[in-house]
Amino acid sequence: MVTKWYEKRGSDENIIISTRVRLARNLKDYPFPAKMTEKQKEEVITKVRKAAINLEKEFDFIELTDVDKYTKRKMVEKHVITRRLTEDDATGSAVLVKTDEEISIMINEDDHIRIQVICPGDSVDEAYKIAQETDAILEKHLEYAFHDKYGYLTASPGNTGTGLKASYMVHIPILELIGQIKEISSALHKLGMQIKGMYGDRVDSFGSMYYICNQYTMGKKEEAIIDELKDIKNKIINQEIKMRSEILDADSLEFEDKIYKSYANLKYSRIMNPLEAMILLSDVKLGFETGILKEPKLKENIYKIMLMMGPSRLQEMEGRKLTLKERDIKRATYIREQFGKEE
Repeated sequence: MVTKWYEKRGSDENIIISTRVRLARNLKDYPFPAKMTEKQKEEVITKVRKAAINLEKEFDFIELTDVDKYTKRKMVEKHVITRRLTEDDATGSAVLVKTDEEISIMINEDDHIRIQVICPGDSVDEAYKIAQETDAILEKHLEYAFHDKYGYLTASPGNTGTGLKASYMVHIPILELIGQIKEISSALHKLGMQIKGMYGDRVDSFGSMYYICNQYTMGKKEEAIIDELKDIKNKIINQEIKMRSEILDADSLEFEDKIYKSYANLKYSRIMNPLEAMILLSDVKLGFETGILKEPKLKENIYKIMLMMGPSRLQEMEGRKLTLKERDIKRATYIREQFGKEE
């Protein structure tokens, strides 16, 4: 059985959950997907799928037109595809997914090709290298839309140039607690960077997980974008660590009490809504990151548990469609199972 990238151990102790690199590309002589005919979309899918044979990796090909909304939502929950590909007008789309879900190649999203690489932990150089290699092989067999002055041409002006979007997913609960996320967002915007929530462009928190990413790709070399992102990531993480230390010094007992109560709630609750679960899991993860929590770790890493709590994944585990209350019960049951045999 293939181990998915998010199933690998070690992330419970790390602030950086994962690193993602995306490359946007379009084929010459075809309009952008929003203006394509069904026939043109089929042609692009065929061309990209044929070129991908040369990648020498094991990929599953999924034509999203034939996939129900439930399955698409499950893929979004795992970050395999974007929400854009679940919309009613996103017809004539497909995705190639590496068996460990580290690489996905979305076809006919906003652009003809979106190469996405996700690696666990602080791995931006590795993710960038894999994305570059994947792109280079595809480009040998496809003719990209490229302008000598503007670079790679894309549907969104924000992606034109290198077409590179790189990001870190980080766990920063203390900066969230003291209300610094909006301040960080404002500062990053001035630098051409942004901070986003776990499942979208808005700064919405799910378990205090945030993406830090570049906003624009034109006028800079890919390596410069990566280096700037590393620098921003280091500053944000250092600030999170500093504030954790200050809070611990001010009242370590209250801090520890909150973490241990969250651990107990997860271990014994019989019904749990998604927001409550994410908050409690974030607290427990913070406990492991700081070394405060001495209890045994859960069977799966906390980030994987967070991914498994979406409606589609819970219904997949149960093998049937669930009501809202049934999902809350299943969510609590699944989390309790991560603690092993009940006492």
